[in-house]
Order: sequence, then C-alpha cells, then structure tokens
Amino acid sequence: MGLLGPGKGIEWAIDALAQLRDLKPRVKYIVAGNTHPKVFEYEGDVYRNMLIQRAKNRKVDVEFDPEYRSLASLARLISEASIVILPYDSPDQVTSGVLVDAIAAGRPVIATAFPHAVELLSTGAGIVVPRQDPPRWPKRFAPSSRRQDLRSGWRRRPVVWRRNSRGRTSRLVTRYSVKSY
Repeated sequence: MGLLGPGKGIEWAIDALAQLRDLKPRVKYIVAGNTHPKVFEYEGDVYRNMLIQRAKNRKVDVEFDPEYRSLASLARLISEASIVILPYDSPDQVTSGVLVDAIAAGRPVIATAFPHAVELLSTGAGIVVPRQDPPRWPKRFAPSSRRQDLRSGWRRRPVVWRRNSRGRTSRLVTRYSVKSY
C-alpha cells in the first residue's frame, strides 16, 4: 500500500515540522510509499525530489521509505509511530484507511480537515489542522505558541492522546492512498 504523488500534502507537513525544529526529542518524519506508477510514467520522481530538497532546505529530518507496503507491514509501521499525520491536500479526500488503522492502533493523529477525520478525531484521538496552512499547525499542537516544549500541550489532550504518546520518541508517519490520475 502507499503511492506517492502530488496532492498528498507532504510539502505542508514538512513546512509545519520546520517550525518544530527545537522540539526535543527531534521529530523524525517518515514518508512511506513509492511514486505512483502513472505519476512516475509522466514525470518520474519530480515530486519526491522536490520533497527531499524542501526537507533539506528547511532542515527537517525526513526519511523517504519507497517501499510499497502490504497491509500487515503498514499496520506495523503505524503501530511503531508516536503520531500519524495525514496532511491530505485535496478537499475531495473523503476517508482514509490509515486514519482508521491509526485510531485502532491507539496512535494519535494529526489530519487536515476531511470528513472522516473531522468525525473520528472529534473523539479526542487527534487533532484536525487547516489544509495548506502549516504556519497554523504547530499552534494546534499546544495551547500557547510561547511554550518551549510543544509536547507539554500534547499531554493536555484527552487520555487517548496522553496514554499513547508517553515514553515514545516523536515519530510521524504518512501513508498514501491509491488515487486514479
């Protein structure tokens, strides 16, 4: 599972994480998924290369995992994450299997506002952030932008959030859904 292509919102997540460079422990963002075959056919790895360069320019620790994952492998990756981020760019995104898998695994989720995320994350399993507006995302992670350690704001989230992030290093995972082009 997992195919990378434009419209997934990864660039916005990289921009938001650039604002969290001082967070300890340092956040490592794993972008899992190979380039969608149709995207690769027309433009090669232009999008992936742009993301790699963007991460370098913003000094964000991003690991690009090009593996096409089975459901079992994806479930393991999600269960190893401290946080799952779903920064979908498209307002047409309706649902996400990874969202369900992350909540089932007890992982907090940061997602852009798509219908399924708004509904499921209202239970306290994560937060919804505005689409394509990364400067506002870190402000949602903590009640005050003046906090030195933004994780202190996370601990004030509901019990689901607190229980699943205790004692883990900050690690974000994105998974891509198959989309026809």
